[in-house]
Amino acid sequence: MKRMSFIGTMLMTLIGSGQAMATLPADQKEWRGNQVISLLEFNERTIQDFLQGNMSEYAVECPAGACLPFKMVVKGEFLALDSEETTPIYLKFLKTCYIRYEGKDNFLFSIDLQKWKNFSEFFTGELKASIEAQNGGPIAGMELELNQRKA
Repeated sequence: MKRMSFIGTMLMTLIGSGQAMATLPADQKEWRGNQVISLLEFNERTIQDFLQGNMSEYAVECPAGACLPFKMVVKGEFLALDSEETTPIYLKFLKTCYIRYEGKDNFLFSIDLQKWKNFSEFFTGELKASIEAQNGGPIAGMELELNQRKA
């Protein structure tokens, strides 16, 4: 469950916090650490240490081809969704990237462990919601397109 909380935190940061990270001071983008740990090696303790800032000397590798179980929860006054009640879905990394956690909701991203950028400098994309007809009835959809921003 904590693994999913970590993944959820990362995704929510990706989706919703780009503007907050855009003001990151340039000196925080330089990384002097030299240790890399694979996201696939994370366990409950590692996730907690990472999110509490106890692993600032580490970069987390999200290796291409890795698949993680994905949980999505939508809740509120008008909509509800709990993906645990349906067939499991998986989040697949198509390209290797690295993530550093620099404090509360402050993630930096890299593809080479040399150049680190905040969310809005590293990614571009869009989030879409839709309603379509399938088998004679309505079906709701959500699409997130996330690409590396070209220099």
